[in-house]
Amino acid sequence: MIPNFPIYDQLIEHAALAPGSIDDEWSQIQSTMINLPISHSEFIYLLIIHHWSLEIERKKSTGIPYYGQAVSGKRGVIFNVMHIPPLLQRIILLYIAHISN
Repeated sequence: MIPNFPIYDQLIEHAALAPGSIDDEWSQIQSTMINLPISHSEFIYLLIIHHWSLEIERKKSTGIPYYGQAVSGKRGVIFNVMHIPPLLQRIILLYIAHISN
């Protein structure tokens, strides 16, 4: 059973109300994402893991979600936005917008 994650629940509720392409928004926040404090980067990773865990209940998969790559010799994971589901992209954008205000 997946634990409760109230912030994720709030973000997904808002994300579902804002359909459409996010390509322009995503390109605008890339530099913001690179410069986030580690605590926010870790929280985004929690959002990714939680979203993936919800999907995992429907299908079997292991490893780093969404084809993420461990950073060699360093701590962290790099993701290609092309492999992140659109709904999760929107959730991440909403989170970054929230912490940027």
